[in-house]
Amino acid sequence: FTTVMATASDDRSSCTAPLLGDLYSRVRTCKVLMVGAGGIGCELLKNLVVAGFQDIEILDLDTIDVTNLNRQFLF
Repeated sequence: FTTVMATASDDRSSCTAPLLGDLYSRVRTCKVLMVGAGGIGCELLKNLVVAGFQDIEILDLDTIDVTNLNRQFLF
């Protein structure tokens, strides 16, 4: 049993790289276009970053509404 503890100085992808193996280098160089960063899009963006994607373009033409702020934690 091994416990992996991340510290503030660790690279955020130090746990992802061993899990993905050779696929990790492809994930880091892949380009992603995210259309919509609303309630679901915010969660997906977080997951993409945690998975190791580095080149992410975000396209969202909507405005932030007070009634949506509880779901849009990135704003």
